[in-house]
Amino acid sequence: MYSVGEEFEKVIDDEMEYFTCLANITVGDKEYLICENESGVKRVFYYDVSEEELVTLDEDEEDHILEIWDEDYYGTDKDYMYWNEDFGEYDKVKDETNLEDLGVEPFNDLDDDDIADFSSDKDEEDLDDFLNEFLE
Repeated sequence: MYSVGEEFEKVIDDEMEYFTCLANITVGDKEYLICENESGVKRVFYYDVSEEELVTLDEDEEDHILEIWDEDYYGTDKDYMYWNEDFGEYDKVKDETNLEDLGVEPFNDLDDDDIADFSSDKDEEDLDDFLNEFLE
């Protein structure tokens, strides 16, 4: 049996193909390998313990096992994921909302005088008065 990340070769249709193991899953009482070839095509193999060999599946059974793995691996967030090459994992897509589309003006054109207006001594006095009245 191959571990996740292991690479191996297998003859399929009289042609040598190279695979990387993506996952080992058990469905029912059978162990399957989810693999990907050099072209990025996912294939599923059944590991026959008694013969110690990988058996290729028919297309319907392969699709069924891939659906099960897909749901287990991605869960409900699969539509919101993308592959991150830097980290070798899936990241969630961030919701990027453009503030200008919402009618909010950007703050990058403020000068130092505008920034000083945000924090004034009067605001601090008002806050102190409020807290004193609140605590009494």
